[in-house]
Amino acid sequence: MKLYWCERTRAVRAVWMMEELGVPYERVRIDIRDEQSRAHPAFRAASPMGKVPALEDGAVRIWDSGAICAYLADQYPAAKLAPPIGSPDRGAYLMWLMYTNSVIEPAMGEKAGGLKPNSVTYGWGGWDQMLTVMRTDDSPARCHSPAAAHAVLSTQSPMGPISPVSSAMGMNRPGLTEPCTGCSHRSSASTPTIRPDDMSTCGW
Repeated sequence: MKLYWCERTRAVRAVWMMEELGVPYERVRIDIRDEQSRAHPAFRAASPMGKVPALEDGAVRIWDSGAICAYLADQYPAAKLAPPIGSPDRGAYLMWLMYTNSVIEPAMGEKAGGLKPNSVTYGWGGWDQMLTVMRTDDSPARCHSPAAAHAVLSTQSPMGPISPVSSAMGMNRPGLTEPCTGCSHRSSASTPTIRPDDMSTCGW
């Protein structure tokens, strides 16, 4: 597999997920702020919008962070990063997996852009409504949701990482928060280095 990524983007979610899987993959850095880098033919074949992350897995091409995490969790069930199809936990898992892209991110755009709240028109409800749901829903479905959902939800949450993200996703592993020495291609045998600053909101 090949993962196109860039630091300080939503692609950190996919990197996180790949590391949890523990399967060999190639990580290719795409500078999304540079038009020449974004014009990389193989990258654009995987991501027509020129956004990261993008995954290439044989004939499969995926370019949405939530879709990539869902695909990987289902493609590698032995890793047990998502409830199996047919499990009663599956619905809540999928709901929270999609919550970041469909609710949190547009609500953050609403807040940052100073838009007038309109919970009827806005598909995401609104900033305050989004926070209320996150603050009041302390069910196991969210607080102990599988790694695939945490990889997406925790890297964007305006409330910070959702417990127990650090332990569940391995953020306390040596190397994951050490100073970055560069973002060149990695081999599957090397230890990834992800800085806290990498977990920002560019990309897709």
